[in-house]
This record gives sequence, structure tokens and C-alpha cells, in this order.
Amino acid sequence: MPEKKLSTFSQAEKDKIIKQFMADFDLAFTAESENRADMVDDLKFAALDQWDEDVKNDREGRPMLTLDHIGQSIRKVTGGIRQNMPSIKVDPIDDGADKETASVLEDLTRQIEQTSKAQAGAYMTAANFQVKMGYGVWRVNTVENTDDIFTQDIVIQRERNPFTWYFDPDATEPQKQDGRFCIKSETMSADKFKMLYGKDVPSSTPSPSVGESMERWYSADSVRIGEYFVKKKKKRELTQLSNGVVIPTDEITQQDVQGYREQGIEPVKTREVEIDEIHWYKLSAFDILEHTIWPGKYFPGIPVYGVEENIEGKTEYRGIVRPAKDPQRMYNYWNSAAAETIALQPKAPYLVTKDQIKGYEEFWNQANQKNLPYLPYNPDAKAPPPQRIAPPSMQSGLLQQAQISAQDIQQATGVFEASTGQLPEQRSGKAVIALQQEADLGTSLFMANLASAVEHTGRVILDLIPKYYDTQRMIRLRGEDDSIKFVEINRPMLTPDGMRIQNDLTRGKYDVRVGVGPSYRTRRIEAASSMVELARVFPQILEVSGDLVAKNLDWPGADEIAERLRKLLPPGIAEPTEEESEQMQQQQQQAQQQQQIQQAAIQLEMAEKQAKIGNIEADTANKKASAVKGLTEAEQNDVENAVALAELARDQGNQQLMNQALAEIVGLIQSAPAPQQAPTTGLVG
Repeated sequence: MPEKKLSTFSQAEKDKIIKQFMADFDLAFTAESENRADMVDDLKFAALDQWDEDVKNDREGRPMLTLDHIGQSIRKVTGGIRQNMPSIKVDPIDDGADKETASVLEDLTRQIEQTSKAQAGAYMTAANFQVKMGYGVWRVNTVENTDDIFTQDIVIQRERNPFTWYFDPDATEPQKQDGRFCIKSETMSADKFKMLYGKDVPSSTPSPSVGESMERWYSADSVRIGEYFVKKKKKRELTQLSNGVVIPTDEITQQDVQGYREQGIEPVKTREVEIDEIHWYKLSAFDILEHTIWPGKYFPGIPVYGVEENIEGKTEYRGIVRPAKDPQRMYNYWNSAAAETIALQPKAPYLVTKDQIKGYEEFWNQANQKNLPYLPYNPDAKAPPPQRIAPPSMQSGLLQQAQISAQDIQQATGVFEASTGQLPEQRSGKAVIALQQEADLGTSLFMANLASAVEHTGRVILDLIPKYYDTQRMIRLRGEDDSIKFVEINRPMLTPDGMRIQNDLTRGKYDVRVGVGPSYRTRRIEAASSMVELARVFPQILEVSGDLVAKNLDWPGADEIAERLRKLLPPGIAEPTEEESEQMQQQQQQAQQQQQIQQAAIQLEMAEKQAKIGNIEADTANKKASAVKGLTEAEQNDVENAVALAELARDQGNQQLMNQALAEIVGLIQSAPAPQQAPTTGLVG
């Protein structure tokens, strides 16, 4: 719960609130009292209390067997729910939302479910009640963070007694969120009440205006406390920002305005609207104990129903027990009658004459009570020896009626032999699966209604997250494969476009949907089985997917084997992992650095050679100028051609060809006769 406070109410205000509370409770109590009485009887019947008190009195001292067939049907339906638990998915629905933040919200919601043990606790507890009697409930709440007392975490709490919750009977939505109020009540001793709240339980009704049902709320030694969630209309001004986000004006601080402007965001327009504000009261029938504003727009109590029927304006809920009560009672009766017939049937009497047992009456009187080794008798010439009379056979109709009743139970629950494991051996695997799927259709309503409640739970959580995860902090996220990662939310970052908030969970609109199907672990096992079957038909597939087969196997060492097989895959088959990508980037960077070093060395070497070539060319030019006079015209042409070839080889980077051309030039010049007059200047060096 959010921080609780006791508002200051005048006595007149207290009386008005308590009076409305009592009126709303009486409204819900009266509307549901008959249905709840039937639900209690359903629970007792499922708990093997299957003989009416009148019948018990009439059959006192006689067999009354309870051979429960409904229990296995209940376990079948709840077992199917456990194996196909609905999972919450989050989708962005406006311009202020994005897929990355939606993924964070989805993983955060999954982590909230895991921390709360929601699937095994809240969801399955409610599903068990839903299947048995047609109604279960769980609660979304907030608790203090154990690591940081200044923050609160969202949790999903199970409700072991759904009868403590009452919802507005005028609500029509599946989870009653369109109602005006909901109430959770609990009863505690007067001593505990005084210890917690420092007040005594009054000995009389505090005010006649409060109501007429005070006996339900306190007595001399106990008191009932109610949590009263009620919607009240409130006018509120909303501000739309230039990025499309709409925020209540009274929640925008001057610091927020400055932060928006740094991001280039400005308020665009304002509008006054009327909204529902949920007030939370903890009160008794004579006093208000606590009060605060529930921060969400949805009630925290989330009911889940079974079969719903509206008969002449009156809504009735039920599970699979109620329609199966009569056939189950008949099954118990026919089997009890058969047992009684067999157990109470006397042992077959003996056919004897008086003379045959004369003097041995003591033996014969105990013949049906004791296992005597022999029975002496007197021979009688007028009669054959003593012999037993065959007993009457048991009526076969008793067992036939019991079998018919067993079939009637299946019809009433919607759970048949195909879904309880009782299948003829000669049927194929596909036929068995088809029969099981057909049998599941009879109870699919319970899964669909549970999925609807889980989906609404996601909406309640999404509505609360911006209120409680609005500061910069590290949070733990859980992926669909149960992988754990930590991310920082609401972190300011300086970008080229200005300041931005990374993983801003307070911005954007998101919606929820649910997926119903096997858990991730079950899907892994099924995937591995299918891959193995495929490999038998097409063995070559293991050459490119052996790591995937090993990865989906559920035994120790499978991940290590998958990693080894992955390294054996041909290049380009598998997408690199994050670690491999980092290694590849490092290797590429190292290769680039090495290449740059080599290129620098080559350029330096080329520069040195170019300098030498320049010196040689200058020297050659001088020598040519001085020696050309000693060359014939043909030799001069050869030198010019060699120089042109050397320049071309230099431009193309062909060092070998350039060296050959230079050598030819030097040879031609050296072979020329010495000039008449030597030049007065030296070679250019």
C-alpha cells in the first residue's frame, strides 16, 4: 500500500463515510449471500463431505462409502492450467512509447510475478477455487523495498479465503473494475484490535444511522475490519506536452519544466477533466482507522470466475463440482449398497435334521462364527449327510448403476476418460492427442477466464509502475527464458538532441495481452524432441544445428556441449554472440592498427627510396647533360627512352622495372666517351 495516513475527519464526516461503507457492504453481501452459500457447499463436497446430514442419520450403522471421482477432474483442470499458465506481454500503443521500453516493462512485470511467486501462489490458489466453486481472487499490492526503505515494490498477493472480498454487484466487466467499490474484510479478536489500534470494541451500537447489520461487524470478543476501496469523482487539470505526453498539471514541478525545456519540450495546452479517484479506508463499523489515496486507477482486488449464469437479473457463478454432486452422490450410494449387500449377506446355512446334530449343538451353533476344523454329526438313515445351501447371488443392477453414475460425473464435469489418462491401449498416439484436445474443450472456459484476470493484472501493474519506479535506480529484469539482467531506469543522458531519459518508465502508453501455452521449459523439451526426430530423418541437419539441439536439452552439461558444437559450425551459420562480437571487434581493431603500422612503414620506405631515386635522377641528368655530347643520336634516344620508362615505373609503383631502367641509363652514360670540357658544377645530391 502507499504511505498510509489518518485524515482528520469530523464526527459527521466519519458517520457519513461509515454509513456509506455499511450500505455498500450490505448491498454486496445480500446480492452474493445465496451464491456464496452454494460455493461453501461446493468446497465441502470437494473436500469429501459428500453425504447429507439427513442421509447420515438415516443410514447410521450402515456403510456410507465416499469414492470420489470429482477430485481427479478438479486436478486435471488445474493441472492443465499449471502447465499452460498465461504470460503477460506488453506492447507500445502511442508515439511516446517504444519497443525497447515495452521490453523492459514486460521483463519487469515477469520479475514482479516471479518475486511474488504469483504463478504457483496467487494464480493457482485462485484457479483452484475457480474450478471448484466458480470464484477466486488475488490482490496487487505494494510493499517496502527490503534494500531501500524509501522505495516500494509492486507485489501480487494470493488470497487464501476469497470470501473476504466483496465487489460491487452492479459491475459488469469480467474483473469488476467498472464497479464503484470493492471491500476486503477480516475478523480479529478484540485483544488484537486493541493492541493494533489502541481502541476497545464498543459494547453497543455507536449510532443508529450507521446501519442495522452491526452483529456482523463486532461482538464482545471479536471485531471485523474492512478495507474499503471507493471511487470518488474529482476534477483535475491535465497538461499536454509538445511530445504528446499528457501529465496532471499538479504533478509538474518547476524542476520538471526546466528538464523538459532542456529536451526541447514545452507545454502545449491544458484541459480540465473529471476522473475517478480511488480512496482507501481501513475502518470498523464504529471508527475510521486509516485513510489514503490509492495511486492507481484500478481496484487492487482481481477476481476470477468460472461458469457465469444470469437468471432473471441474478448472477450465479459455479465451478465443475456443483453439477456433478448428484451423480457423485448416486455413485457413492450404489457402491455403498453393493458393499452392504456383500458384507451383510449371511454365510450359507446347513441343511440338517435334528437327529444329525443331537448332542453336537454347541459345534453347529458356532459353524458360521468360527472356522472349525470339523463338524461331527449323527448318521441318519432317513437323510443325506449335512450340506450347505447356496446363497442368493448379488443383484448385478447395483454395479451397473454405479457405472452409469461414473459416466454421469464425466458428463457433468466436462472431463472425460481421454483427459484423465484412461485410454484404450489400441489407439494411436495421434488419436490419443486428438481425444485429449477434444476433452479439454469442455473446460477451456476456466483457462480463458483465468487468462482474462492475468491480463488485467498486467494492466494494473503497468498503471502502478510509473508511480513507484519513477526515480533513477537499478532494477532486476527476468527474460522469458528466466535469464536475469540488471538495467538502470530513468537515467538522464546527454545526446546530440539534448538531455534524454534512458528507460523512462513514466512516459508513453502501453497495453497488455496474454499468451497461453506451455512454459518456456516445456517448449524447450518439446523443441529438442522434435529436433531429434527430424535428425533421424535428415541427419545432415545436425551439421548446421547440432548446437541448437544440445541447447534445448534439459540436463547438466547441455549448455557446455552446445557451446562446443557451436564452435564447430562453418563460418556464417550462427549469429555471433555478444562476447564473440566484442572479440571480433577487438581483432578487427588490432588488424587495422597492424595494417596502419605496416602502411606507415611502407610509406616511410617508399619516401626514402623516392629520395634516393631523386638523387639518382638528378645525378643522371647532370651526367646526361655532360655526357650526351659524347653519345650518338641513337644512344641519346636510348637514354631518353630509358628515362621515360623509369618515370613510368615510378608512377606505377613498379620498383623492379624502375631499377632496371635506371641501371640501363647509368650503363649508357658510363659507356659514353668523356666530354671535351667537364662541367664546373657537381651532381645534385
